[in-house]
Amino acid sequence: MSLASHTKIEKQPTEPKHHIKEPNDVYSVFEKSLERYFKEVKENAAGYLQAVSDLQQEILEMRKKNIEMALDIQKNLSEQAGVTSSLPENLSDLANVITEHNVKTWQLQNGLILASLEALSRNIQAFNSNAKVFADVNGKLVDSWIPLFKQKNNE
Repeated sequence: MSLASHTKIEKQPTEPKHHIKEPNDVYSVFEKSLERYFKEVKENAAGYLQAVSDLQQEILEMRKKNIEMALDIQKNLSEQAGVTSSLPENLSDLANVITEHNVKTWQLQNGLILASLEALSRNIQAFNSNAKVFADVNGKLVDSWIPLFKQKNNE
């Protein structure tokens, strides 16, 4: 799948506008703008992530093919030149050990990244859960200050 297919923007039919008077205060306008913005971001996030994932797979495939081609060229060259390609047993074992360590390192790194992303997700969820509480506390603080301001203005 090409990257262009993920970034294709489809024109959505616009709904006929009814002449309903909407609130025109700064908070209503801002809330409407925020709602529209985050709706758009949410709708496009999956396509963006898929495009990044597809690109990563293409890059990995390209790297693999480049290495395979280099090995083939070297193998053909050494065969045509009559150069021996046999390895001593200890070097063959060393190559296997290095490969095993590289795979284990990749698996550990991948596990750490996934665990970090899960922890980050839980922290964001906790923040989102507590945001309402913070807003309520701030609202109560404002409610408690308002009488003081009104009293000061009336004097």
